[in-house]
Amino acid sequence: MLSERVELGANSYSIEFSSDPYSAISTFLQTYLGKKVLLIMDDHVESIYGAKLLLSLRSAGHAPLSFVFPSGENNKTIDQVMNLLDVALTGHWNRDDIFLVIGGGVVGDMGAFAASLCLRGVPLIHVPTTLLAQVDSSIGGKTGVNHAKGKNLIGTFYQPKQVIISPHFLKTLDEREIRTGLSEIIKYAMIDSPVLLSQLSEWLLAHPIQYYADYPDSFWESVIGQCVRIKARVVSADEKESGRRMILNYGHTFGHAIETATHYTRYTHGEAIAVGMNLAALIARGLGLCDDTLIQTQQSLLQLSGLPIQSDGVMLNTLLDIVKNDKKVKNGRLTLVLPEYIGKVRIVPDVDEDNIRKILQEVMP
Repeated sequence: MLSERVELGANSYSIEFSSDPYSAISTFLQTYLGKKVLLIMDDHVESIYGAKLLLSLRSAGHAPLSFVFPSGENNKTIDQVMNLLDVALTGHWNRDDIFLVIGGGVVGDMGAFAASLCLRGVPLIHVPTTLLAQVDSSIGGKTGVNHAKGKNLIGTFYQPKQVIISPHFLKTLDEREIRTGLSEIIKYAMIDSPVLLSQLSEWLLAHPIQYYADYPDSFWESVIGQCVRIKARVVSADEKESGRRMILNYGHTFGHAIETATHYTRYTHGEAIAVGMNLAALIARGLGLCDDTLIQTQQSLLQLSGLPIQSDGVMLNTLLDIVKNDKKVKNGRLTLVLPEYIGKVRIVPDVDEDNIRKILQEVMP
Protein backbone atom coordinates (compact mmCIF):
# COMPACT_ATOMS: atom_id res chain seq x y z
CA MET A 1 0.00 0.00 0.00
CA LEU A 2 1.00 3.65 -0.44
CA SER A 3 2.77 5.85 2.06
CA GLU A 4 3.36 9.60 1.92
CA ARG A 5 5.08 11.96 4.31
CA VAL A 6 4.43 15.55 5.34
CA GLU A 7 7.84 17.10 6.04
CA LEU A 8 7.56 19.71 8.77
CA GLY A 9 10.68 19.20 10.84
CA ALA A 10 9.73 18.14 14.36
CA ASN A 11 6.05 18.10 13.29
CA SER A 12 6.57 15.68 10.38
CA TYR A 13 4.29 12.66 10.04
CA SER A 14 3.33 9.83 7.71
CA ILE A 15 0.12 9.21 5.80
CA GLU A 16 -0.31 5.45 5.57
CA PHE A 17 -2.69 3.58 3.28
CA SER A 18 -3.97 0.26 4.64
CA SER A 19 -6.54 -2.32 3.55
CA ASP A 20 -6.88 -3.25 7.24
CA PRO A 21 -7.25 -0.03 9.25
CA TYR A 22 -7.82 -1.86 12.56
CA SER A 23 -4.45 -3.58 12.28
CA ALA A 24 -2.78 -0.34 11.19
CA ILE A 25 -4.18 1.51 14.21
CA SER A 26 -3.03 -1.22 16.59
CA THR A 27 0.44 -1.29 15.04
CA PHE A 28 0.91 2.46 15.39
CA LEU A 29 -0.39 2.47 18.96
CA GLN A 30 2.14 -0.13 20.08
CA THR A 31 4.50 2.72 20.90
CA TYR A 32 1.77 4.16 23.17
CA LEU A 33 1.01 1.06 25.24
CA GLY A 34 0.04 2.08 28.75
CA LYS A 35 -1.26 5.44 27.55
CA LYS A 36 -4.92 6.39 27.62
CA VAL A 37 -6.77 6.55 24.28
CA LEU A 38 -9.84 8.71 23.65
CA LEU A 39 -11.81 7.43 20.66
CA ILE A 40 -13.67 10.39 19.08
CA MET A 41 -16.56 9.67 16.68
CA ASP A 42 -19.96 10.99 15.65
CA ASP A 43 -23.02 8.83 16.21
CA HIS A 44 -23.13 7.71 12.57
CA VAL A 45 -19.56 6.37 12.57
CA GLU A 46 -20.08 4.88 16.02
CA SER A 47 -23.12 2.91 14.84
CA ILE A 48 -21.12 1.29 12.02
CA TYR A 49 -17.58 0.95 13.38
CA GLY A 50 -17.69 1.74 17.10
CA ALA A 51 -17.99 -1.79 18.50
CA LYS A 52 -15.25 -3.20 16.25
CA LEU A 53 -12.91 -0.29 16.98
CA LEU A 54 -13.33 -0.62 20.74
CA LEU A 55 -12.82 -4.38 20.55
CA SER A 56 -9.70 -3.91 18.43
CA LEU A 57 -8.24 -1.38 20.87
CA ARG A 58 -8.96 -3.56 23.88
CA SER A 59 -7.46 -6.59 22.15
CA ALA A 60 -4.30 -4.54 21.57
CA GLY A 61 -3.99 -3.85 25.29
CA HIS A 62 -5.68 -0.44 25.57
CA ALA A 63 -8.53 0.68 27.83
CA PRO A 64 -10.12 3.32 25.63
CA LEU A 65 -12.56 6.04 26.57
CA SER A 66 -14.96 7.25 23.89
CA PHE A 67 -16.67 10.50 23.00
CA VAL A 68 -19.63 10.34 20.61
CA PHE A 69 -21.49 13.44 19.41
CA PRO A 70 -24.36 14.03 16.94
CA SER A 71 -23.30 13.98 13.29
CA GLY A 72 -23.61 17.03 11.07
CA GLU A 73 -21.84 20.31 10.35
CA ASN A 74 -24.20 22.23 12.66
CA ASN A 75 -22.79 20.23 15.60
CA LYS A 76 -19.20 21.39 14.97
CA THR A 77 -19.33 23.90 17.80
CA ILE A 78 -17.26 25.16 20.70
CA ASP A 79 -19.83 23.64 23.07
CA GLN A 80 -19.15 20.16 21.71
CA VAL A 81 -15.42 20.76 22.08
CA MET A 82 -15.96 21.59 25.74
CA ASN A 83 -18.00 18.40 26.17
CA LEU A 84 -15.16 16.43 24.59
CA LEU A 85 -12.57 18.05 26.84
CA ASP A 86 -14.73 17.28 29.88
CA VAL A 87 -14.46 13.56 29.04
CA ALA A 88 -10.69 13.71 28.69
CA LEU A 89 -9.98 15.88 31.72
CA THR A 90 -12.39 13.94 33.93
CA GLY A 91 -10.40 10.88 32.82
CA HIS A 92 -7.21 12.47 34.28
CA TRP A 93 -5.59 13.02 30.89
CA ASN A 94 -1.81 13.34 30.54
CA ARG A 95 0.05 15.16 27.79
CA ASP A 96 1.25 11.88 26.23
CA ASP A 97 -2.21 10.27 26.13
CA ILE A 98 -3.81 9.93 22.70
CA PHE A 99 -6.78 11.41 20.85
CA LEU A 100 -7.85 8.92 18.14
CA VAL A 101 -10.21 10.75 15.77
CA ILE A 102 -12.24 8.54 13.43
CA GLY A 103 -14.75 9.99 10.98
CA GLY A 104 -15.29 12.63 8.34
CA GLY A 105 -14.31 16.28 8.15
CA VAL A 106 -16.55 17.46 10.97
CA VAL A 107 -15.17 14.89 13.42
CA GLY A 108 -11.62 15.49 12.25
CA ASP A 109 -11.75 19.29 12.49
CA MET A 110 -13.38 19.30 15.91
CA GLY A 111 -11.42 16.41 17.42
CA ALA A 112 -8.14 17.90 16.26
CA PHE A 113 -9.11 21.31 17.63
CA ALA A 114 -9.80 19.72 21.01
CA ALA A 115 -6.43 17.89 20.85
CA SER A 116 -4.65 21.19 20.23
CA LEU A 117 -6.31 22.73 23.31
CA CYS A 118 -6.15 19.85 25.78
CA LEU A 119 -3.18 20.49 28.09
CA ARG A 120 -1.88 22.77 25.30
CA GLY A 121 -1.58 19.81 22.97
CA VAL A 122 -1.86 16.01 23.12
CA PRO A 123 -0.92 13.43 20.44
CA LEU A 124 -3.49 13.07 17.67
CA ILE A 125 -4.18 10.31 15.14
CA HIS A 126 -6.55 10.81 12.20
CA VAL A 127 -8.45 7.88 10.68
CA PRO A 128 -10.65 9.53 8.02
CA THR A 129 -13.71 7.52 7.00
CA THR A 130 -15.15 9.72 4.21
CA LEU A 131 -13.68 10.29 0.78
CA LEU A 132 -13.51 14.03 1.42
CA ALA A 133 -11.61 13.58 4.68
CA GLN A 134 -9.22 11.09 3.11
CA VAL A 135 -8.19 13.38 0.28
CA ASP A 136 -8.22 16.66 2.17
CA SER A 137 -9.31 17.56 5.68
CA SER A 138 -7.34 14.91 7.61
CA ILE A 139 -4.05 16.19 6.17
CA GLY A 140 -2.36 19.49 6.89
CA GLY A 141 -3.20 20.32 10.47
CA LYS A 142 -6.14 22.69 10.05
CA THR A 143 -8.54 22.39 12.96
CA GLY A 144 -11.62 24.33 13.91
CA VAL A 145 -15.26 24.82 14.75
CA ASN A 146 -17.93 27.01 13.22
CA HIS A 147 -19.26 30.36 14.38
CA ALA A 148 -22.54 32.07 13.55
CA LYS A 149 -20.56 34.47 11.34
CA GLY A 150 -19.02 31.73 9.24
CA LYS A 151 -17.41 28.35 8.89
CA ASN A 152 -14.16 27.43 10.69
CA LEU A 153 -13.63 30.94 12.03
CA ILE A 154 -12.37 29.50 15.34
CA GLY A 155 -9.41 27.15 15.03
CA THR A 156 -5.72 26.35 15.14
CA PHE A 157 -2.98 24.69 13.13
CA TYR A 158 -2.12 21.40 14.82
CA GLN A 159 -0.47 18.47 13.08
CA PRO A 160 -1.34 14.81 13.78
CA LYS A 161 1.19 12.13 14.62
CA GLN A 162 -0.21 9.83 11.93
CA VAL A 163 -2.96 9.64 9.30
CA ILE A 164 -4.30 6.20 8.37
CA ILE A 165 -6.31 5.99 5.13
CA SER A 166 -8.26 2.92 4.05
CA PRO A 167 -10.64 2.25 1.11
CA HIS A 168 -12.36 -0.11 3.58
CA PHE A 169 -14.37 2.81 4.95
CA LEU A 170 -15.60 3.97 1.54
CA LYS A 171 -17.75 0.84 1.19
CA THR A 172 -20.34 2.19 3.64
CA LEU A 173 -20.67 5.65 2.07
CA ASP A 174 -23.77 6.63 0.11
CA GLU A 175 -23.61 8.23 -3.33
CA ARG A 176 -23.93 11.77 -1.99
CA GLU A 177 -20.87 11.29 0.23
CA ILE A 178 -18.92 9.95 -2.74
CA ARG A 179 -19.95 12.95 -4.83
CA THR A 180 -18.92 15.39 -2.10
CA GLY A 181 -15.48 13.77 -1.96
CA LEU A 182 -15.13 13.91 -5.74
CA SER A 183 -15.54 17.68 -5.47
CA GLU A 184 -12.29 17.97 -3.52
CA ILE A 185 -10.57 15.57 -5.94
CA ILE A 186 -11.64 17.85 -8.80
CA LYS A 187 -10.21 20.78 -6.81
CA TYR A 188 -6.80 19.07 -6.72
CA ALA A 189 -6.95 18.39 -10.44
CA MET A 190 -7.83 22.02 -11.18
CA ILE A 191 -5.04 23.47 -9.05
CA ASP A 192 -2.21 21.06 -9.82
CA SER A 193 -2.88 18.07 -12.08
CA PRO A 194 -4.22 17.92 -15.65
CA VAL A 195 -3.35 14.20 -15.53
CA LEU A 196 -5.72 13.62 -12.61
CA LEU A 197 -8.45 15.61 -14.35
CA SER A 198 -8.13 13.51 -17.51
CA GLN A 199 -8.08 10.27 -15.51
CA LEU A 200 -11.18 11.25 -13.56
CA SER A 201 -13.07 12.41 -16.67
CA GLU A 202 -12.31 9.21 -18.57
CA TRP A 203 -13.25 7.05 -15.60
CA LEU A 204 -16.58 8.77 -14.96
CA LEU A 205 -17.54 8.64 -18.64
CA ALA A 206 -16.96 4.88 -18.62
CA HIS A 207 -18.20 4.25 -15.06
CA PRO A 208 -21.13 6.56 -14.19
CA ILE A 209 -21.25 7.83 -10.63
CA GLN A 210 -24.36 5.81 -9.75
CA TYR A 211 -22.23 2.65 -10.02
CA TYR A 212 -19.69 3.91 -7.48
CA ALA A 213 -20.20 0.82 -5.29
CA ASP A 214 -18.46 -1.25 -8.00
CA TYR A 215 -15.39 1.00 -8.22
CA PRO A 216 -12.32 -1.12 -7.31
CA ASP A 217 -9.95 -0.20 -4.49
CA SER A 218 -7.24 0.33 -7.11
CA PHE A 219 -9.17 3.30 -8.54
CA TRP A 220 -9.61 4.90 -5.12
CA GLU A 221 -5.98 4.28 -4.16
CA SER A 222 -4.85 5.97 -7.37
CA VAL A 223 -6.96 9.14 -7.14
CA ILE A 224 -6.68 9.49 -3.36
CA GLY A 225 -2.93 8.91 -3.57
CA GLN A 226 -2.51 11.69 -6.14
CA CYS A 227 -4.46 14.14 -3.99
CA VAL A 228 -2.52 13.19 -0.88
CA ARG A 229 0.80 13.73 -2.67
CA ILE A 230 -0.28 17.18 -3.85
CA LYS A 231 -1.46 18.24 -0.41
CA ALA A 232 1.57 16.79 1.39
CA ARG A 233 3.88 18.71 -0.94
CA VAL A 234 1.99 21.99 -0.55
CA VAL A 235 1.68 21.73 3.24
CA SER A 236 5.35 20.77 3.61
CA ALA A 237 6.28 24.01 1.84
CA ASP A 238 3.78 26.25 3.68
CA GLU A 239 2.43 24.81 6.93
CA LYS A 240 0.39 27.78 8.13
CA GLU A 241 -0.96 29.20 4.88
CA SER A 242 1.27 32.23 4.62
CA GLY A 243 1.61 31.82 0.87
CA ARG A 244 1.29 28.93 -1.57
CA ARG A 245 -0.95 26.80 0.66
CA MET A 246 -3.75 29.24 -0.12
CA ILE A 247 -4.19 27.48 -3.48
CA LEU A 248 -5.85 24.64 -1.55
CA ASN A 249 -8.72 27.07 -0.87
CA TYR A 250 -9.79 27.08 -4.52
CA GLY A 251 -13.60 27.24 -4.48
CA HIS A 252 -13.72 27.49 -0.70
CA THR A 253 -14.27 31.22 -0.19
CA PHE A 254 -17.65 31.12 -1.89
CA GLY A 255 -18.29 27.50 -0.93
CA HIS A 256 -18.00 28.24 2.79
CA ALA A 257 -20.23 31.28 2.35
CA ILE A 258 -22.88 29.13 0.66
CA GLU A 259 -22.74 26.64 3.54
CA THR A 260 -23.15 29.48 6.04
CA ALA A 261 -25.99 31.10 4.10
CA THR A 262 -27.91 27.82 3.99
CA HIS A 263 -27.13 26.94 7.64
CA TYR A 264 -25.24 23.77 6.66
CA THR A 265 -28.51 22.01 5.79
CA ARG A 266 -28.98 22.31 2.02
CA TYR A 267 -25.56 21.41 0.66
CA THR A 268 -22.77 19.10 1.72
CA HIS A 269 -19.33 20.66 1.93
CA GLY A 270 -18.33 19.20 -1.44
CA GLU A 271 -21.50 20.39 -3.13
CA ALA A 272 -20.93 23.93 -1.87
CA ILE A 273 -17.28 23.80 -2.99
CA ALA A 274 -18.40 22.66 -6.45
CA VAL A 275 -20.54 25.79 -6.76
CA GLY A 276 -17.68 27.84 -5.32
CA MET A 277 -15.27 26.53 -7.97
CA ASN A 278 -17.72 27.43 -10.71
CA LEU A 279 -18.14 30.95 -9.32
CA ALA A 280 -14.35 31.34 -9.02
CA ALA A 281 -13.92 30.32 -12.65
CA LEU A 282 -16.59 32.78 -13.78
CA ILE A 283 -14.83 35.57 -11.86
CA ALA A 284 -11.50 34.52 -13.40
CA ARG A 285 -13.00 34.76 -16.88
CA GLY A 286 -14.50 38.15 -16.03
CA LEU A 287 -11.06 39.37 -14.97
CA GLY A 288 -9.43 37.99 -18.12
CA LEU A 289 -7.50 35.19 -16.38
CA CYS A 290 -9.07 32.16 -18.10
CA ASP A 291 -11.18 31.29 -21.14
CA ASP A 292 -14.49 29.58 -21.80
CA THR A 293 -12.79 26.21 -22.37
CA LEU A 294 -11.68 26.01 -18.73
CA ILE A 295 -15.18 26.84 -17.50
CA GLN A 296 -16.76 24.25 -19.78
CA THR A 297 -14.23 21.57 -18.83
CA GLN A 298 -14.71 22.16 -15.12
CA GLN A 299 -18.51 22.31 -15.37
CA SER A 300 -18.58 19.10 -17.39
CA LEU A 301 -16.54 17.20 -14.81
CA LEU A 302 -18.57 18.57 -11.91
CA GLN A 303 -21.79 17.50 -13.60
CA LEU A 304 -20.35 14.06 -14.46
CA SER A 305 -19.71 13.74 -10.74
CA GLY A 306 -23.33 14.61 -9.94
CA LEU A 307 -22.38 17.94 -8.40
CA PRO A 308 -24.18 21.30 -8.67
CA ILE A 309 -22.71 24.36 -10.37
CA GLN A 310 -25.29 26.84 -9.05
CA SER A 311 -26.73 27.44 -5.59
CA ASP A 312 -30.49 27.69 -5.40
CA GLY A 313 -31.95 30.34 -3.13
CA VAL A 314 -28.71 32.10 -2.15
CA MET A 315 -28.81 35.81 -2.96
CA LEU A 316 -25.68 37.54 -4.25
CA ASN A 317 -25.87 40.27 -1.60
CA THR A 318 -26.11 37.64 1.15
CA LEU A 319 -23.13 35.76 -0.28
CA LEU A 320 -20.97 38.88 -0.46
CA ASP A 321 -21.89 39.94 3.07
CA ILE A 322 -20.74 36.57 4.40
CA VAL A 323 -17.59 36.58 2.27
CA LYS A 324 -16.51 39.79 4.05
CA ASN A 325 -15.85 37.64 7.14
CA ASP A 326 -13.54 35.31 5.21
CA LYS A 327 -10.16 34.68 6.84
CA LYS A 328 -8.40 35.96 3.71
CA VAL A 329 -9.92 39.45 3.84
CA LYS A 330 -7.29 42.15 4.45
CA ASN A 331 -8.15 45.81 4.88
CA GLY A 332 -11.66 45.08 3.68
CA ARG A 333 -10.42 43.61 0.39
CA LEU A 334 -10.72 39.98 -0.61
CA THR A 335 -8.02 37.57 -1.77
CA LEU A 336 -9.29 34.91 -4.17
CA VAL A 337 -7.79 31.76 -5.66
CA LEU A 338 -8.66 31.92 -9.36
CA PRO A 339 -7.87 29.51 -12.22
CA GLU A 340 -5.74 30.36 -15.22
CA TYR A 341 -5.73 26.95 -16.93
CA ILE A 342 -6.22 23.31 -15.90
CA GLY A 343 -3.59 22.58 -13.25
CA LYS A 344 -2.73 26.20 -12.53
CA VAL A 345 -4.39 28.73 -10.24
CA ARG A 346 -3.33 32.19 -9.15
CA ILE A 347 -3.68 33.85 -5.74
CA VAL A 348 -5.24 37.23 -6.56
CA PRO A 349 -5.16 39.81 -3.75
CA ASP A 350 -7.20 42.96 -3.38
CA VAL A 351 -10.18 41.87 -5.49
CA ASP A 352 -12.78 44.61 -5.67
CA GLU A 353 -16.27 43.68 -4.46
CA ASP A 354 -17.91 45.73 -7.20
CA ASN A 355 -16.07 43.67 -9.83
CA ILE A 356 -17.28 40.46 -8.23
CA ARG A 357 -20.82 41.78 -8.06
CA LYS A 358 -20.77 42.85 -11.72
CA ILE A 359 -19.48 39.44 -12.88
CA LEU A 360 -21.75 37.27 -10.75
CA GLN A 361 -25.01 39.22 -11.08
CA GLU A 362 -25.62 37.43 -14.40
CA VAL A 363 -25.70 34.01 -12.68
CA MET A 364 -27.03 34.87 -9.21
CA PRO A 365 -30.19 36.71 -8.14
